[in-house]
Amino acid sequence: IRIFKERIPQIRMKEKQKYWIIGAIVIMTLVIWGNSTVPRDQSAQMSGGFTAWLVDPFHWSRTEHMVRKAAHFCEYAVLGVLYGLFFWRQGRGTSYTYPLRASWTQRLFNCAAAGLITAVIDESIQIFSGRGPLVSDILIDFCGFGTGFIVLQLIVHVFRRR
Repeated sequence: IRIFKERIPQIRMKEKQKYWIIGAIVIMTLVIWGNSTVPRDQSAQMSGGFTAWLVDPFHWSRTEHMVRKAAHFCEYAVLGVLYGLFFWRQGRGTSYTYPLRASWTQRLFNCAAAGLITAVIDESIQIFSGRGPLVSDILIDFCGFGTGFIVLQLIVHVFRRR
């Protein structure tokens, strides 16, 4: 009983970390979906300043298009990192009374499905904001999600080995 009492603060801390990660995932998802509600002309103004800054030194012709695609990729890379943290936290077993309910492959599939569903909903929201949904944007979003997720898993793997 003494050992269990000493581990209760650790369990509570792990639960708090899980809720912070879930909160960050929800906030990032709402930010991504909020950016999709912006009409086309306002979105162009938002990215116009950064685009103008890139055009001067680099003289790129398709800069605005590339900036938008890079923004999609980066937003979803951050979301992939957050889901990677959640995946890693769940794998460590946050509860001492219940065994893990899902296997490693099931948790991996759940994270990938969540990223893909978020991307599909994101493009669906753009229908109502006057911007056209594109399958290529879904693929860019999902690739960004996967990149963020995999990079975090590699970093965790390297630090675990040390």
